Amino acid sequence: MVGFKALDEIGQPDPRQASFQRLDHKNGGMRPIELKDLHDAIAPICLNGNAPKCVIAAFNKARNLLLYAWFVYDFGMPAMLQSHATLELALREKFKIEGITLNGRPGLSWFLKQAVERKWIQDGDFPHIVHNAERRREWMEEWPFGKTPEPFDPTATEYCEILCSSLPKIRNHLAHGSSMLQPPGNIILDLEICANIIDRLFPKMD
Repeated sequence: MVGFKALDEIGQPDPRQASFQRLDHKNGGMRPIELKDLHDAIAPICLNGNAPKCVIAAFNKARNLLLYAWFVYDFGMPAMLQSHATLELALREKFKIEGITLNGRPGLSWFLKQAVERKWIQDGDFPHIVHNAERRREWMEEWPFGKTPEPFDPTATEYCEILCSSLPKIRNHLAHGSSMLQPPGNIILDLEICANIIDRLFPKMD
C-alpha cells in the first residue's frame, strides 16, 4: 500500500522506479533508469501547433505529473487522466473556433468521432502508426510468404476509430476511481497520441 511520504523522503525516487532498466549504449548491458531518462523522454512531447494557451497549460500539467511520478509512481495515472482531459478541452476549443454549436454537453467519445468524421484526424497523423506500417512492409518484403504488402493509406481511419473507443474508456475508468497502474512507457505513448491529435486540430501557422 502506498503511504504518505515523510518529509525527508520527498526528494527520493519511488522504489518502484527501480524495476525499470534501459540499454546502456556506452558500456553495454542494462542499467537502472534515472530521472534524466524520464525527463528526456517527456521533454520532446510538446504541442508544436497553434493550440490555445489554455490547452498548452493543461497539457503541461500532464507532462509535469508524469515527470513527478519519478518520486510518486502513482502520479502516472493522474498524468494520463490529465492528458485525456486536455484532449477533450482541445476538441471543445476546436468546435468553438470553428463556430460549431454544441447541443448539450457531449463527452470525449462524441468529440473524437466527430473529429474523425470531419477528417480532422487520420491514421497518417500518428508517427508511431506510420513507423509500424513501414516496419511491417519491410518485414513482409524480406519474408513475403507469398504475400504482397499492402501500401499504407495515411487517409485511413482504422486506428482513429480504435482511439474513439479506447481513450474515453480509459478516461472514464480513471475518472470514476481506479487502482489501475500503467508503466511509464505506456503513459508516454498516451501523451504522444494526445499531442498528435491536438497538433492536428490546431496546425502550425505558416
